[in-house]
Amino acid sequence: GFCSSGFRVITTAYLFKVVPNEVMGRTSSSFLLVSMVLQVAVTLSVGPLVNHTSARGGFVLLAAIVAVGLAVLAAVSPALRHEPECAAETA
Repeated sequence: GFCSSGFRVITTAYLFKVVPNEVMGRTSSSFLLVSMVLQVAVTLSVGPLVNHTSARGGFVLLAAIVAVGLAVLAAVSPALRHEPECAAETA
């Protein structure tokens, strides 16, 4: 809901800052494709797990996914702290 929209605004603003205009459409499409594939994969993995173990198993899997995401974010965080040059300025 709210977090998804807020995250999308932040990532889109970051993409506008980093990605040159010539490849913006392809970059946005790639991110959308990855997002949709992840949504389908998680849905297909959580559904059978919930049927087999109850809702608790689904919540454990989703918590593990969030934990992995946070670990990846923490690992790349120093690289994200430095604002890159604007794509328009480098071209």
